[in-house]
Amino acid sequence: MPYSQALRRDPDFPTYGAPDFDQRYQALLSKYADSLRLWHAQARAFADSPGNPFFCDTCRARLEPGTPEFNAAFQRITSNPSFLAGGSRFVDNSALVHFQGGHDWVISPHFTLHWGANYRKYLPRSYGTIFADTLIDPSEPAKGYRRITLYEWGTFGYLETRWLKEDRLKIGLGLRADAQQNFVREKNILDRFSLEKVRNALQHNFLYSPALTLTYEVKRFHTLRMAFLSALRYPTLQDQYLHYNVGRAILLGNAQGMGNIIPLQNLYDYLATGDTTYITRPIFVPGVRPERLRSLEVGYKGIWKGRLFVDMGYFFNWYWNFLGFRLVSTLPDLGGNRPIQIYRLSANAQDIVTTQGFSVGVYYYFAQKYTFSGSYTWAVLNKSGAWMNELARFVNRQVGRTLLREIPPHDDPIIPAFNTPPHKYNLGLSARDLTLKAGGRQVRYLGFAVTWRWVHGFWFEGSPQFTGYVPSWGSLDAQLSWRPATTPQITYKVGGTNLLGQRFFQAYGAPFIGRLVYGGVWIDIL
Repeated sequence: MPYSQALRRDPDFPTYGAPDFDQRYQALLSKYADSLRLWHAQARAFADSPGNPFFCDTCRARLEPGTPEFNAAFQRITSNPSFLAGGSRFVDNSALVHFQGGHDWVISPHFTLHWGANYRKYLPRSYGTIFADTLIDPSEPAKGYRRITLYEWGTFGYLETRWLKEDRLKIGLGLRADAQQNFVREKNILDRFSLEKVRNALQHNFLYSPALTLTYEVKRFHTLRMAFLSALRYPTLQDQYLHYNVGRAILLGNAQGMGNIIPLQNLYDYLATGDTTYITRPIFVPGVRPERLRSLEVGYKGIWKGRLFVDMGYFFNWYWNFLGFRLVSTLPDLGGNRPIQIYRLSANAQDIVTTQGFSVGVYYYFAQKYTFSGSYTWAVLNKSGAWMNELARFVNRQVGRTLLREIPPHDDPIIPAFNTPPHKYNLGLSARDLTLKAGGRQVRYLGFAVTWRWVHGFWFEGSPQFTGYVPSWGSLDAQLSWRPATTPQITYKVGGTNLLGQRFFQAYGAPFIGRLVYGGVWIDIL
């Protein structure tokens, strides 16, 4: 604890989640390099000492890789599925039952109804190695494991209408209703059946997702589109029943809610300062609820002079009960020896979470056989949206009443794990059916594609040990293809990705990606 306090009292100690966390962390390591080496040597000597109580497996010095003792312990641990008995093996005998069906009904030349339904039942079976289907009584394994089942079902209808000459105007109206086992309030409707039970079931058992779409062809090959969409995401099996110990923390689902815990930052502040006020106000995190989405999208797609194809669109999303996770800890036992346990707990955002984005794709066809392509995507997550409040205030002033509600300022503790780069773009050049003259011969039906991809750096939020900054990266990809005139059903291809060899990773904690070169033969058998 003195070492932790010394580091955290330093004014250069980085704030968890800050964009410059990695840079400041590396600077701190350099600043305390000598002390860290000394502390590491002391910890290493303690870990290697014979009779160390933290290695009660043998109560001897640490096991050396390659020795018979190490191999025996490794085999015993990795083959044992019981975490309580020191095992690390995953067991997953889970099953999934799924049914779905649908039908398209052409009502008239102007109206078509699409409808369908689905049913899904989850039967997880991990014996406590992944999910919370742990032993009913750890002291009596003969009582067996808890059983988890989860079902969900839904139905939808979508009415598509077509109007004006050549169906230039298309309007769609849709509605979907979904239900999941843990969010059903009115059960056993047929037991003492009543209309009140039916009304309650329709009101409380289902979540409804309406939709409105509109496309209008302004003129040939030029189309405007608008869509108001809604959707929901029920908490997954992991969100509700995950129970996985990764050492630094337990990744925990949250179907019922959890109390008598404190935010992890409070634990850090207590360890750094010794101030017990940080740990005397436990909190309760409610069980996860379905995530709701409302989305507005506008876009355009068109072809100019038969050569330039453009597709662009903008979206804005509103999320209620945004699903993510919180990092929490059990209360420190000030007067005893009960260890502290850290959890990554599934949870919902307390306030509205918004995302927005814009994308544009351009394809330019020239010289009959060549294509230049480019695309750009911008996407951001915004918890409170200050500019949205400015817009709301402006609109409200213009109309003289509260038409748009402002989002109040907040400090929502949810970690949304958006994990999306704010900017990325692609640039490419390709060609097909080229003819190459070489040595008096003609080689026909050659093709190539060269693409440059670039992604802006972003903060990646995963499990506690896999959270950090993913730096910007770029990759040059290329491919050459040849389809002989004598065997048009056969295509030969060679190519590579990341040809410049600049190693990068796409998720924090994931392996680096290097150069990949490939070759192959494609045969069209149809």
